[in-house]
Amino acid sequence: MPVAQLRLLVFGAVVLVLEIVATIVAIVLNLPAQFGDVGTDAGNEFAARGTAISPPIAPLIILAGSLLVLRRRDRWATVGCVIIGLLGLLFTIGAIGEAAANGTPDVPKAVLLGSGIVGSVIGATLVFLAVAAVTARSRVSKPG
Repeated sequence: MPVAQLRLLVFGAVVLVLEIVATIVAIVLNLPAQFGDVGTDAGNEFAARGTAISPPIAPLIILAGSLLVLRRRDRWATVGCVIIGLLGLLFTIGAIGEAAANGTPDVPKAVLLGSGIVGSVIGATLVFLAVAAVTARSRVSKPG
């Protein structure tokens, strides 16, 4: 496994764990998503819309599956890299959307800004690491 792919795997696993913890914290503190529409109940909305500090459940499940596929040594690992890169792009867009949203009584603007900054860095790092991993895999697979 190329070093770049290993870095993506480790960082992606850390992100997955942190996002699960962030989802639990957001539900406990009732920090519903504010991107696109004002949320009021994180417990009811987290599966479809995510929370103010974490993405919805479907991208997290896809991330987990992609991390499993990324461990393979065949072309499916490249597919996993690409999917993780696309998820990183979606995470970045969602984080920017949360940062741009107006604060509410449920979610202060400071939480939205902090979440947006951290989420953007995480998403952009996933994209960067995914591109590096795909590049490293293509170099390893070419003879000579």
